[in-house]
Amino acid sequence: PPPPLPRIVLPEPPASAQRMLRLLDASVGYDEPLLTGLDFELLRGMRVAVLGANGSGKSTILKSLAGTLPLLDGRRLPGDRVRLGMFHQEVMEDLEPDQTPMEALVTVAPTMVQSRVRAILGALGLPGDAGLRPIGDLSGGERARVALARLVARPHNVLLLDEPTNHLDAETVEVLVRALKAWTGAMLLVSHDRYVVEQLATHVLDAHTGEL
Repeated sequence: PPPPLPRIVLPEPPASAQRMLRLLDASVGYDEPLLTGLDFELLRGMRVAVLGANGSGKSTILKSLAGTLPLLDGRRLPGDRVRLGMFHQEVMEDLEPDQTPMEALVTVAPTMVQSRVRAILGALGLPGDAGLRPIGDLSGGERARVALARLVARPHNVLLLDEPTNHLDAETVEVLVRALKAWTGAMLLVSHDRYVVEQLATHVLDAHTGEL
């Protein structure tokens, strides 16, 4: 039989209020609103897949909920004690090219023992020496794995994930899906991978209408 898949255990979600994030009569977009009158509430334990055609504003909704993209109208109300983690394709650009993946993880999780740092990197497809090469020398796919490793190493109670499996092989997708499935925090997910959505989502948000 094939060897068992490596396992990642995400840190326990810190305690929070029942209501994690809320958009109230929100207009989201850059210059022109893509969606108006959006009323949305993310409650503790909800896992929402944002579905819609390309260009329908799925990533825009995620960034608006994260607070990284200001609303054009309406209000964003984060819940009490929300600890938000976000993965999107641009996160890879925030990595320090001179750091190694090991150093990048220790920076965000300084108390984590080295064997656990190595285990997380290995489970996400960066075993052994791959964790010791400068990030600037890594491929786009490898940098995505470093960004995901940084995300799963820290305690959050809400994760906003924009195409987290884009650069991953099937085995690593399965490792990540199992880890996220076992985690009890709230989640918003944009993914083209139907398997990932079916495994993780409890609710669906229509990016065209804003309906849950």
